[in-house]
Amino acid sequence: RGQKLSQGVAAWLRHEGVSAETLEGGFAAWRDAKGPLIHAGKIPPRDEKGRTVWVTRTRPKVDRIACPWLIRRFIDPGAVFLFVEAAEVS
Repeated sequence: RGQKLSQGVAAWLRHEGVSAETLEGGFAAWRDAKGPLIHAGKIPPRDEKGRTVWVTRTRPKVDRIACPWLIRRFIDPGAVFLFVEAAEVS
């Protein structure tokens, strides 16, 4: 798990100026290449079922389309996403 290269996400990251080749090898390769990481203390607390809950805006723009996939893939496979109006998200 986490060792496969996702062509779609890699292409998007390259489009955004990130060297996506470090995704080959999954999280370990990303960490070893000093890719940006989320500190464990910044991950939202888990709900009563052990899932993290994330809030993002409804009708996300291009910059947020891959976020739920990335969170479920690398942080919490059971993550829950709540979609609210953009004015409610900081």
